[in-house]
Amino acid sequence: MEDNALFWGRIALNLIGSQDWEQALTAADRAVQLDPDNTAYRTNRVVILQGLGRDEEATREWEEIRRRDPDREDS
Repeated sequence: MEDNALFWGRIALNLIGSQDWEQALTAADRAVQLDPDNTAYRTNRVVILQGLGRDEEATREWEEIRRRDPDREDS
């Protein structure tokens, strides 16, 4: 199994595109595990969690992104 955050981040994006939310979350979680400070991977998690209807968890993830990158604009 590949242990490269970029690899898993790209897989997550492909799965987001096909709205395969469960598999996308697995890939995004792996990317975040490998590179926890990467806010792009965490932002992908927000999109995926919203796609799964897990809005509270998405909000917590967004708060974590803001904590790690306080200058980031809300979107």
